[in-house]
This record gives sequence, C-alpha cells and structure tokens, in this order.
Amino acid sequence: MSVSRRIAAAAVAACCCVGAWAAGARADVVVERWGIAGHFQHTKTLTYAAAEEGGRLMKFDLSALPRGAEVHRARLVMSRQGGHAHTFRVFAGKRQLLPAGPYYRWFDVTAAVKALAASPSRALALGLRGRGYEPKATWLEVAYEGKLKDPPGQVKGLRAFYRAGQVFITFREVEDLSEGKDRYAWGDLIKKVRGYNAEGLIPRDKGRELRYRVYRHDKPITPGSIGRAELLAEVVPGSGFNTRIVRRIWQGENRPSKLDDSFIAVRLAVEAEKPLPSGVGLYVHTVGKAGRAFYAVVTAVNGVENTTDLSEANVSGSIDEKVADPEPVLQDATFKDGPYKRKEDDVITRRYCYWAVPPQAPRPVQYGFVMRWHPNRIAKPAALELNHGKSHTVEPDLGRWQRRDAILLVGSAGPENGFYIGANNCHGTLKSFKQGTWGPWTYNRHAKIIEWAKRTYEIDPQQIYCYGSHWGMWALRHPAIFSVFIGWGSAELTKGFVDWNRANGVWGPPSAYEGKPAAENPYEICNFNKYVSTDPSRRLPIQFLVSCTGSHTSEMSYASLPKYKRTLMDAHQPFGAGISKVSWGDRVPAALREYRAGRLKIVRDQSKPAFANCTLDDNPGCGDIRSGDGGGMLNGYLLWETETIVDRPGRWEMTVYLHSSAPLASCKVDLTPRHCQKFGPKAGAKFSFANTAGPSGGKTVDSGVVTADKHGHVTLKQITVGKARNRVVISAAK
Repeated sequence: MSVSRRIAAAAVAACCCVGAWAAGARADVVVERWGIAGHFQHTKTLTYAAAEEGGRLMKFDLSALPRGAEVHRARLVMSRQGGHAHTFRVFAGKRQLLPAGPYYRWFDVTAAVKALAASPSRALALGLRGRGYEPKATWLEVAYEGKLKDPPGQVKGLRAFYRAGQVFITFREVEDLSEGKDRYAWGDLIKKVRGYNAEGLIPRDKGRELRYRVYRHDKPITPGSIGRAELLAEVVPGSGFNTRIVRRIWQGENRPSKLDDSFIAVRLAVEAEKPLPSGVGLYVHTVGKAGRAFYAVVTAVNGVENTTDLSEANVSGSIDEKVADPEPVLQDATFKDGPYKRKEDDVITRRYCYWAVPPQAPRPVQYGFVMRWHPNRIAKPAALELNHGKSHTVEPDLGRWQRRDAILLVGSAGPENGFYIGANNCHGTLKSFKQGTWGPWTYNRHAKIIEWAKRTYEIDPQQIYCYGSHWGMWALRHPAIFSVFIGWGSAELTKGFVDWNRANGVWGPPSAYEGKPAAENPYEICNFNKYVSTDPSRRLPIQFLVSCTGSHTSEMSYASLPKYKRTLMDAHQPFGAGISKVSWGDRVPAALREYRAGRLKIVRDQSKPAFANCTLDDNPGCGDIRSGDGGGMLNGYLLWETETIVDRPGRWEMTVYLHSSAPLASCKVDLTPRHCQKFGPKAGAKFSFANTAGPSGGKTVDSGVVTADKHGHVTLKQITVGKARNRVVISAAK
C-alpha cells in the first residue's frame, strides 16, 4: 500500500473509531419499511380508503415507530403500471408532493413523518389521485434513530476516485452473480435475473431484496453521521455488467450457455480497457458542486441497512471534487485486418461508456458509443460522422457507415427511445407528462461527446456531419457543428400515424405542454417545416434527404415530405432528395454519392449552391400517397466544384454541372448562393450575373441583373446547367 493510501486508511480508521465510540453513546440509524405484504418489516400496515375530496387516502399505521424518535429520512416508494401516466399525484395534507430527483421514483415525506413522530398520533395519511399504480407494491421507508437488530453482511473493498467531474465508486458485493468467474456466459447470467434494460440488470427479488446503498457526506461517514449523509442511489446486484453491449444474436437470452466470446457477459470498465472483476459493483456520481466529500456503500436487505459496520472497507477517505464535463471511459479496442488482406480495409474499433446526467440525459444513465475508422483510409485531420444508429435498440448500431474515409461515432439510444430529438423525462419515473420536462437529451449528449472527440482524435471541425435516420433532424439546429445532414427528412413527425403514436408515447399528448414556452414544447420545436419557413435566412447544414431500407414511408410522416422539400426550395436552402413511396427506396442524389465516395468535399464554412425547380426533378406529389411519382429525385443530378469557389465582398463564382448519369445533357434550374463567407448581399441590392458554358471564357448562355430579396438572397432563375460544366459569376451591379 502506498504512503498516501496508508495515511488515508488511517484517517478513515480513526474516524470510524470515533464513530464507534459515539455509537455507543447514542442510538443506531435504523431503516425499516411499512406496507401491505412483501419485503417489509411491518406488514399489513397500509390501508386504502376513499378521500372526501376525491381520489384515495393511503393510511400507514406507524405505531411501531418509537415515539419521539429522530427521523432522518422517509420515502414513499411506489410502482406504476407501464412507463408513465398522465396523472399521478400524492398529497401531504393540501400540499402536493413531487417525486424526488434525480431518479424521480419516490416521494420525500420526511417532514410529514417527523411531525408524526413528535405527536400522539401514529397514523400517516397521504392523499393519492391517479391511476395505474400498484397498491401492494407501495411502501413507506423510514430511517430513524433506534436499535438496529441483525444487520446484513457488509460490502468490502470499496474504492472511490475522482476523474473529469465524476467520482467512480467500486465495491465487493456480498453475493457474486457470476460465481467468482470473470468470464461468465450471458445465458447463465440472464437466468438469475428477471431481465435487463438500458440501466442494468433487473433482479428477481425472490425470497428477499438485496441492494447496495451509496451515501455521500461533506464529513467523515460514521455510524453517528450516516443519518445525516445524502443517499445518492440504490444499486442492484450485478451493477458491474454492461447491459448496453449485450453480445448476442437476436435472442441471446434463450441461447445455450457457452464460453464463446459472442455470448460472454460484458463487464464495465472504469479504467481504460480494464473490465471490473467478478463480484465488483459500481456506481458513478457526477459532481454538482466543488469541494471535498466522503462516500460509503452499505448493504440493504429488504430495506434494512447495515449502518453500524462502517470502516475503511466500505467508507472512503476525503475526495477532492471539481465540477467538469464528464469524459467517456474506453471499454475495449480491437483491430481487424481487411478482407482479402486489403490494408485499406483494416479497421479499428473502440467502445466507450459515458455516464451522463441532465441535460445530456433525462436522469443519470450510462450510455455506450463506438468510434470506428480505417487507419489506412482516413485523412489527418479526418471527417467525423455522427451516426445515431437505430432507435429501437440500446446498443450502438454499426451498420450504416456513410463515408469510409471518416471516423465513425455511433451512439446508443436512450431508455426513453425518443426519436433522437428528445423525450419527456417522465419515462421510467413517477412524474406525469405534465410534471415532466421535454429535452433533446440525445443531441445534448452527442454534442458533448463531439467536443471530447475533437480533443482526443485528429478531427477536422469543418467536416463533422450527421446521419440522422428517420427521426433525428435536430442537427439542423446546430449549423455551428455540422456541415452535412443525411436523413429521411420527416420534418413533421405528427403527420404519419406511426409517428403520431410514437410522439404521443415519448412526448405525451399536446395538452401536457399547454402553458409551457415553445422551447419546451416538442410539438412546436420539432416542427422543422415551421422552423425553416419562418426564417429562410437561417444557415442550415446542407441536407441530403433519402429513403433507405425499411423506411415505411407511407406510414411515417409521408405527408410532410413533399411539403418540406417545397419549404426548402422556397427558403433557398441547399439540399438534394430522393423520392420513394415504398418501403425499400434507394434513390440517392449524385451529390450524396460523390460525397460518400470522398470525391465531393463539403466543409462547414464554405459557400454552397441552393438549387430549386430543376427541370429534371421528379414529382414528389402533394402528400397523398396516390399522387406524384413512385420514385425519383429532386436536385438529383446537380453537382458543383468546391476547389474553385470565389467568395469575396461583391463577387461570387462557382462551377456547377450535371452528373454523367443525368438523362439529358442539360437542364434549367434556379440557383442561390448560400453559406457565403464574405459575399454578403444586402436586401434590395442589385447584382449582374453571367453563366458561361464549358471552360473559362466559354459561351455565355445566361446573363442579366437580379435584386437581392428581403433576406439578402440572390436567386438566378432557370439558368442552364449541363454536363460540360457551367461557370456562374455574380457581381455587384455598377
């Protein structure tokens, strides 16, 4: 043991000795439960009755609580059917109680129980209005000073250390689900629990309930001070397993148990590439205020905590904490040779875990993400692709890599599974939609990860782009980050019946947001048709809108697609789009194909052409599935040179052309310069233009004088663009 660790251990031991002496002179902290039937010390002590003002009255018989006892904590723990409810309210007298953060899964009734302990009455009455709760799964837990009998066995081997705004706490569990084996089959593990989700394993709790409770205090934690410590969390057995990277095929839970790498239960690492050993639990606390703190982990069986057995084995020394942005932890890194020994196809994959808190998550949750790249293909600095993957899995999805010369960043979905553009944080809590808050958790989180990636990898900040799948259009609100957005373009998620049902499921009904500001109302802020049309001067990433395999376009906001493409044209925004009314559309604009191949370099701070009303466009229809063409493209064959752009005050030049696959040699199209860096037309200013065919000095095919509109947009109407390339020059009129 190092000198510093011996000094810290001696300090903790001294504190605990003082605490032990104090405990002899005072009562223990006792934690007990009152309820109907279950893992409670006082059963048949909860009854329900009708309340005069409506709803029901919960009555707890607390005659077993010693009169005059000092109460440190009282929690009303409830369980509801399903992930959320519209109304679920608890009252202490006339005061409505709100679920306690940061997990919002219980109500703080400490004040009511403290008042009761000092009064002759031994009955606690709480009002309840709502539906969908589980009457028998409701209990009251009280921590008070008394005499602790038969405490459970205590955890050992606690280690706590600070890194990047977070304190990582590991400890040896009293029971090891993996039976002392570091390599443990997922099939064997899943048989021991009730299930799993994005937050971890779900215990069976048959016979008894085993938990580990994490405390924090600004003073040494002893038997005499633990009652005043903050209860941070209740950790389930097996918290060292990573349920976000479940190595299975489709139904690994039902696969035979075997020690194959494909079926090994993955363990979390809190130090780079060092998975936790068997039987070690984990909790990660994000620091909210700078200072010094002490931590403790105690065992709780059926709610009864071991609050007396406190020593250096389960109590930390003082930890110096600072507020900082959390950083991901590398879980594992792999190198794979390219097939057929093609060195350009060698691939490096790194998996990370990121422990997020609001506003990067609806509540403290661990997320996974992957960084992947071809070391022999990427430039330095390299482009970065943010790929949201699939919304219906908790694991990062690596199946949709847009550019092989870019570093791929794939995130995992949140437990709320919210369109990638946010969800109401009431999911998985006792809050209602009205009490909850909507937020773009996924994008907030990915924005922080991108900041970290730019510090960690050689990334070109001008070439960060986003593949957003069907629902993830939030990148449009971040033009300072993204240069390109690739997605399906469902700008109004409420237009398709699938999307409407999904919106109600993750956001709640529109009525839940009545009276709230527009920035907190997803039905307003996620309407991208409105977002683009209300301010055509907005600078947005260039958009490539394409249907892809399994888009189910007719069911998912198809009615909004033609309208959105018209909105983009009217707002003079740069885009290219594929049209498909079937589930397996694959029409890809030529500019996107060239971009994916690395032949068209699109950077954030460079001017781009906004095309509209091209004579080669197919008909997207009016939003009715029966109208328009069954498939096709808008701006599908139009390209431009990025190396020869002239963008300076009073003058703009660009070479534009048709891809060789275009069905005709030329077309007519509107063109508007966008994302200009120095060419900044003022509203009402006049400009002359010339469009020459072929090399510089070729034949002039279009010319004239145009006036900038009220947004400062200079639009050339129906100019000619051909496969032989056209040079367009716009200059201030003399």
